[in-house]
Amino acid sequence: MQKKHKSIDVKTTNKIVAKARSGNGKQQHNNKKAATKKEQHYISKAEKRAGDRSLNIKKGVLASFKKFAFNVIKEARTTAHDILTSYLRSPALLNGELSFKIHSAEETTVLVEELNLQAMVGDRQMISATITVPDDERIGAEKGEEVMKLTISQKDNDVMTTLNKRNPRRIDGLKDANIIIIKDKVGEVMAIILKEIIPLDLSKQFNLFRDFYEGKNTLYTRGCRAATYPVVDDIMRCLKSMESRNAGGFQQSNIKQLYDLRVTRTGRNVMLYYKNKKGKKIKWAFTSNLDRKPFPRGDFVESPFNPLLEFLEKIFGNIGRFWLKRHGCKENKIGREMQGAMSKLRVTGGLIGQYKNKLGIHTDPSSMLPTLVCGPTVYSWNDETKDWSQRVCDGGRLVLVDGSIYLEYLPQDVIILNGNVLHTITELTQKKGGELVKGGYTRFSVQLYSAFNRGKNKHGRYGTFSCKW
Repeated sequence: MQKKHKSIDVKTTNKIVAKARSGNGKQQHNNKKAATKKEQHYISKAEKRAGDRSLNIKKGVLASFKKFAFNVIKEARTTAHDILTSYLRSPALLNGELSFKIHSAEETTVLVEELNLQAMVGDRQMISATITVPDDERIGAEKGEEVMKLTISQKDNDVMTTLNKRNPRRIDGLKDANIIIIKDKVGEVMAIILKEIIPLDLSKQFNLFRDFYEGKNTLYTRGCRAATYPVVDDIMRCLKSMESRNAGGFQQSNIKQLYDLRVTRTGRNVMLYYKNKKGKKIKWAFTSNLDRKPFPRGDFVESPFNPLLEFLEKIFGNIGRFWLKRHGCKENKIGREMQGAMSKLRVTGGLIGQYKNKLGIHTDPSSMLPTLVCGPTVYSWNDETKDWSQRVCDGGRLVLVDGSIYLEYLPQDVIILNGNVLHTITELTQKKGGELVKGGYTRFSVQLYSAFNRGKNKHGRYGTFSCKW
């Protein structure tokens, strides 16, 4: 009977490689000979991996980038922060109250039918409201472009004063509303808040999805709208880390030489220039690690958290039909468009950290449908009370930057977000008197969106949805 070779982990493999390489001549040969065939297989893989770590970078490229990029990024970020602060200090935001209307019972019934949510709400008493954001409270296209990739800190009093004041959950008259529609002056829907729409037992399955998600390599180094301003030291670490370089499709095995690395004039992006094996010059948008990886919805049909995703999928589909109808899609085409949209449904997680994987102010790639946002965020499940406990830290709130409104949500809530409107997540901070956490606090959320016809459907004017049917 053939003896089975024992599997060895990476740490043991590295020890074997070091041992096999130690000494010289006959000693080195004997060390390799002593290893089993299985171990020799691991040795060859480890040696290849060690060789792959070395990236052929033209001499002086990294030093030149580090020398000039820091000041360019710092100056651009300072200018952008001044623009954002000026907007949030504007009299219209500081002195103006949110304009809202509480709907009648009849209007709410009609709205629930339009949103196709009758089966989800059941016999619950529904109260709906609409918040209208006037033009003088909008940031506008030019300023909106300038503040992209900034982060919003809880410690920034100028910023947070306005945001705290304009939180729909804290406005008298809206506290009992469980459907809130936020729109602009012309009626364009910016966001929809659905409170306590997810059953409590299903919401617990967010923890199962998080366990799955954290077990995957979700690093993303390809240029992304949601990334923050580049951090020079992080970029340097990414280029030295094989795991980071391979993330997001950047395979160094296809690189013959990295011959240039530049920060763009705006300071918001880093461009990487390399020659592939065929000698072709390629330009690549590069960013620090962003923890976000999309999965096809079909990957989870047999997962333990599939019931939760099925429920969210129904909401997405129902709201999608409302969205298409509202944006001019003809009745006889809605079914076909939704069939295509649901066939390209994607599920992704957003793992935001206190010190890394922060999210900058951004808009989403163009899509014919909005994004469904939900999740436990910074709340934790309490097994004793069988419910979600209080927030474990401050910050981590979804913000509609354009209009300066918190889209705060609890683990049983759902946000329908028009991705063409500027939004971000505020930075995580320790609660006053809170417990220190090694490695910092984290925030987890779940997003559903459709990748169907993304290149075909373009945004219209800033803050609107535009699509030709």
